[in-house]
Amino acid sequence: MLHKPRVRLVVQNKGAPYNKYYPTVLSASTASSYPFSVPTANIEIITNRTPETSGYISPLKVDDIVRLQVSITFSRSEKTVWSDIFEGRINAISSPFGQTNTTTLDCVGHAYETTYTLLEKSYSFTNSSGDGVDAVSILDHITNTDGYLDRLTYTRDVNKTHYGVILYDYSIKKNQRYFHDVLADFEKIAEHGYYAGVKTIYNAAGTLTQIFLTWLKFTTAVTTKYKVIEGTHRLLDACFESTSEDMWNCVRVYGDTYQESNGATPPVMIDKQYTGISFDTVYMNSYGRRMKVETVTGITNNTQCGQLATGIMTVSKTPYVTGEVTIFGTAYARVGDLVYVKIPSLEIDGTSIDGNYRVVSVVHSISQNTFTTKLQFGRLKNDVSDYISLTKRQTRINNCNHIKYS
Repeated sequence: MLHKPRVRLVVQNKGAPYNKYYPTVLSASTASSYPFSVPTANIEIITNRTPETSGYISPLKVDDIVRLQVSITFSRSEKTVWSDIFEGRINAISSPFGQTNTTTLDCVGHAYETTYTLLEKSYSFTNSSGDGVDAVSILDHITNTDGYLDRLTYTRDVNKTHYGVILYDYSIKKNQRYFHDVLADFEKIAEHGYYAGVKTIYNAAGTLTQIFLTWLKFTTAVTTKYKVIEGTHRLLDACFESTSEDMWNCVRVYGDTYQESNGATPPVMIDKQYTGISFDTVYMNSYGRRMKVETVTGITNNTQCGQLATGIMTVSKTPYVTGEVTIFGTAYARVGDLVYVKIPSLEIDGTSIDGNYRVVSVVHSISQNTFTTKLQFGRLKNDVSDYISLTKRQTRINNCNHIKYS
């Protein structure tokens, strides 16, 4: 039988000698989601201003480093193992006046730096052979060549970087985009679903030493760390729905414009535009004609317009299932997980819930003696730019990238 979860908050002063404090946590909630957003946490602690005690909070300052951890054991003799459910910095500290003896810490994840880092140069990323530039090369240039990030580090280490997202003629205008805008663009363009995040490194004393910006591909393997199955103690609540939002069974894509002679003498140039269309008559008969029109000016032939239209229509022509479950607190849950869910008592479109679902949001909630995790399942691709690479799938070419900036 599960004992009540234990929770620990570790606060590390941001400057040397990096003292650590362990305030007593009364309640907490954390949230992370995809597409790219900065994780957040709201942590209520006991206001202890007695020096030389473990819960002493007076030295806590805005921008200090925080680690919110939980431990769940199945027996009293089991070893305590702490798992992080949030890592970041204190963004605000509030203490209400009155009889309550509490202080609230509003915290943001380490990726918060990307939201206020303005890119102060103009960039044009292209490729001499026209095959595009990998997102990894762009991130490497912005972070390491021009050194925009102070707290986050980026390397091409295979544990923190996955290749495969090709961008074509990607441009950034100076003083108009923040770093997080670039990451959001990359996630949107990613063909199979990639995500930006961070990876923290601590030394033997538990002191934060490095924070890596990561760019990783969503796994296609079902997680073995947890499942959601009706009848087990883990599942507390669930709601699923089938939706036709963003469902298209007829898609037309327009590309760039061009001029063509009408063949007369003297010739008259006529303005035209590349285009392609894709449709599925079976689903049009079932759901009615649902038309989607997109314009991608970078496409310069009808074939690619048609391929892109087919890519969008193929994955958008049917309703899709979204869901939300609340389970017993699971520290291992991460955005992007592929989770096996089996809830026979829930039926959607005549079929019970039994399959693998992608996690797009994780919310942890902690209060006295309780720890729950809310997971949202959804579809990652719902935008035209997600399918552009379907028409431009190329082998990555090294050492041929051209980067111009001013």
